[in-house]
Amino acid sequence: MARVFLLSKRTEANEQNYADALQYGKLIFLIEHKQFIDFYSFDESIKWLSNTLIKQYDSKDDYILLTGNVMINCLAVRLLLDNVESINILLFDGRNNKYLLRVLTKQHFQIYI
Repeated sequence: MARVFLLSKRTEANEQNYADALQYGKLIFLIEHKQFIDFYSFDESIKWLSNTLIKQYDSKDDYILLTGNVMINCLAVRLLLDNVESINILLFDGRNNKYLLRVLTKQHFQIYI
């Protein structure tokens, strides 16, 4: 079954806010309501991402919904691309009030190196 990973806390409000993403799969909130992760510590953030998102993400079936802390989203994308060939990213289009799927691959970055 497809899953949508969110780098934000599981709260009742968040479950309602992101309900439209259910069309892509089961919502997986990686941060529990009372959990604290020091996103200002790169080492702690990378360790946390490696033990959660990176171990679970399947590039064929899963999606990542970029939300919350910008730095943790950047680290997540970078770490994922170290482990898979492509990432299914859901971006919210506020004008049309829907999610758009974008696939990011390692090749997107190779043209600039």
